[in-house]
Amino acid sequence: MFGSGIVQGMRTTLGHLFAKKYTIQYPEERAPLPIGFRGLPRLVYDETPDDLRCVACSICANACPVEVIHIDTHRGEDRKLVLDRFDIEAGGCVFCGLCVEACPFEALTMMHGFEIAGYNREQLFWTKEMLALKATPESEADMHWIAGTKGKQA
Repeated sequence: MFGSGIVQGMRTTLGHLFAKKYTIQYPEERAPLPIGFRGLPRLVYDETPDDLRCVACSICANACPVEVIHIDTHRGEDRKLVLDRFDIEAGGCVFCGLCVEACPFEALTMMHGFEIAGYNREQLFWTKEMLALKATPESEADMHWIAGTKGKQA
């Protein structure tokens, strides 16, 4: 009885010894991030960073459960809202994606980066210029995946 347990243990050990290894040597090697990975929210633009999709409706800020999105606006000459300030306190963001889900204009997506460490809290305060991200097929796919519209036509 004692010998059979040792044999079984050695068989398990040898099986794991020759199995494929899944360890990734981070940070030299990086695992591919899945579609819909929720990193820090980013503001999307189509052509130039000055032409953001955001229409300053503040729905994303209202949807944020930890209130880390700050928006300031004013009325332009044509009475439309103009976005003056769009800031995110990255140190307080919980990466829930509710802001992306709430945005009716597809102006927000979650970035793939997750290494946003800083030496002080001021380095984790991201302005709209820092958050601007050009729309790509990958960012569009992420946006639809997070917002639950995967497979639907926008």
